[in-house]
Amino acid sequence: MTKETLCTYEQCSRLKGLGFDWLCNSVYRLDIYGMPTFEGKAAAQNFNAGRNVSVPTQQVAHRWLRENKQLLIVINPQKDTSGHKCFNYSIFDLEDLKVIGWSYELYQVYEEAMDNALDYAIEYAIIQSNQ
Repeated sequence: MTKETLCTYEQCSRLKGLGFDWLCNSVYRLDIYGMPTFEGKAAAQNFNAGRNVSVPTQQVAHRWLRENKQLLIVINPQKDTSGHKCFNYSIFDLEDLKVIGWSYELYQVYEEAMDNALDYAIEYAIIQSNQ
């Protein structure tokens, strides 16, 4: 069974602020001190209500950004100067069909590239929604 990579609390909070409202199997709940606590399937009934923040997988967040914010994340395979496989990312605005961001940094692990690409895409969507 493949384990899916979940978004970080910071990513989830920003997605909630952008209007992310898809049902998820997990939530972060803020305790009385404002610290997030991860809760799995059994506790995820009020997934984005009040102080709860729903926790999508990176793949779900990517799909939501594509369908709702017209942002497409592409993870590109590369080789570093030593010939080792690595990754970087490009982000496309699907309305204008243009590249709006990319990484110069090379990542040794695909999920690390996706994590950083999500951060970039979410931040871009926040800036666009504030204009």
